Amino acid sequence: MQHSLTDTGSAFLTPSWQRLWRAEIDGSKEAALVGRWTSLTLVLQCEGTSLTCVFENGVLQADEPASSTSVREVIVLDGSARAWGEFLKPVPPPLHNDVLALDRRQDDFAIASGRHELIQNLRFVQVILSLARTAMSKEGNDE
Repeated sequence: MQHSLTDTGSAFLTPSWQRLWRAEIDGSKEAALVGRWTSLTLVLQCEGTSLTCVFENGVLQADEPASSTSVREVIVLDGSARAWGEFLKPVPPPLHNDVLALDRRQDDFAIASGRHELIQNLRFVQVILSLARTAMSKEGNDE
């Protein structure tokens, strides 16, 4: 099922999409392999909605912010529904297929914090965000 920009943007970060994304991450051997030494907090923001994901050794933990006692790298990605919608298409258009490209070329997307941490963990973040794309396509097929 092909999504329009607004369809994809409105489905992003919903509880049903989050369940699908978690299942994709939990079932991904690639994410487990590239993330085995990765511990970070990834915050996805879209027009007032926010999702905080805590990863310990590449495993997605409970959907709650990290405790103040644990030290973890924090990456915040903030974008409009349009920017996320383009990014999450099964085949994103040019300059929308990568968070670094989005940040540099789109006015409505930003690496709000943690640029250095993103670069350090780029492969892992790319893998889990590609799984976000897969979850989005499954979200569309379930409707």
